[in-house]
Amino acid sequence: MKAKLILIIVLTLVAKIGYGQTKTDSLKTARVNYYTSQLAVPAKTATKVDDIMDAYKTEAKALMVKNSDQKVLRAKFDSLITAKNQKLAAILTKEQLAKMVPTTEIKKAGSQ
Repeated sequence: MKAKLILIIVLTLVAKIGYGQTKTDSLKTARVNYYTSQLAVPAKTATKVDDIMDAYKTEAKALMVKNSDQKVLRAKFDSLITAKNQKLAAILTKEQLAKMVPTTEIKKAGSQ
């Protein structure tokens, strides 16, 4: 009885770990497919776009945790946004970039 219980627990954990990886992979695939269709780019470029956006989101979350001073936080976010937009501009056309970058960021970059 004890062996069956342990076997059930192990199988449940293995199934959950496997499902979690599949879910992450399928989300990335869905995002890449979205960028491919919306930007009319090859999958390789869409993967690069997804990597840039994913890195941006990760760094933005880290900034939110680390900083409480609003002025410092705003300056770091502006720097992060500028870096993200420069990376995207290196691989996308202006028309494609306009689909990715919010209008407020475009206006702000033009005034700097």
